[in-house]
Amino acid sequence: MRSPWLYWGMGMVTAAVGLFLAAALVFFQSEWGRGVLARGMESLLSSGSERRVVINGLHGFVPFEAKLKRLEIGDSGGVWLTGEDLLLRWSPLALLAGRVHMNEVSVSTVRVNRSPDAKTDRGDGSFGFPLLPSWMQRVIVERGEIAAPRLSPG
Repeated sequence: MRSPWLYWGMGMVTAAVGLFLAAALVFFQSEWGRGVLARGMESLLSSGSERRVVINGLHGFVPFEAKLKRLEIGDSGGVWLTGEDLLLRWSPLALLAGRVHMNEVSVSTVRVNRSPDAKTDRGDGSFGFPLLPSWMQRVIVERGEIAAPRLSPG
């Protein structure tokens, strides 16, 4: 016979995890919480002067639906890519299965001012986004849309 204390302990741990997740969900719906999340994402995606990511106007039902007013990617030469009015609807629980599952990704305007600095490319002259972690096996995008892509002369 199993001890009732074992069941009680497991129940308390489950309740504590559920309470933590609910509190995090509420926190990320506040302006302050979204600011903390945006700064954390900027830090995670940036790489010193080689890659600088700036996120402005994070809103929506974070983390399931994230909307950004503006996203800038730059390097030591300045901003080379700007996206405006971005929408990402995704399933964060898919991360537990080692994949990124995006239901919808859309951008109203994308501006490419120039190609990134040579320091941010792969060495063969082509640019590559940061590699996915080794535990992440698939990226699924069900619907993607760019309303107004623009290339600036350069």
